[in-house]
Amino acid sequence: MKTVIKLVIIFTLFSLSIVITSAKENPKLNENNVATLMTGIKSENEGLMRSAIFMAGKYKVEETIEVLLEVFESESDPSNLILVAMAIYRIGNQEAMMKVIEAANYTENMHAKNILSAISMNYLVENEIPFALR
Repeated sequence: MKTVIKLVIIFTLFSLSIVITSAKENPKLNENNVATLMTGIKSENEGLMRSAIFMAGKYKVEETIEVLLEVFESESDPSNLILVAMAIYRIGNQEAMMKVIEAANYTENMHAKNILSAISMNYLVENEIPFALR
């Protein structure tokens, strides 16, 4: 059983490396690359999940927004919450960013609240969206 799990992890990491290589050469990812990235985001393996979230943001993969929002809404670890918020910010999806802004108002962890607030403010200023401070 451990061997099977190791093989699945190795295969997924290999697939993600293909995503990275492919994205460097051609920023437009094919369906398999995006599917692999989404599988990585949903993974129970913490390192794989974090790497996939980071890559989704770095390469601005718009197709991952729904999966990122699922993770964002269910995540309890503040550092993962921040990582997902950064990925959403980099992708630039306005609807998803509104959820990040809302979460910044209601998150109890002060570190996460401060970072989410900074991400939110930066997004609002960059996109010239009117806002009021609370």
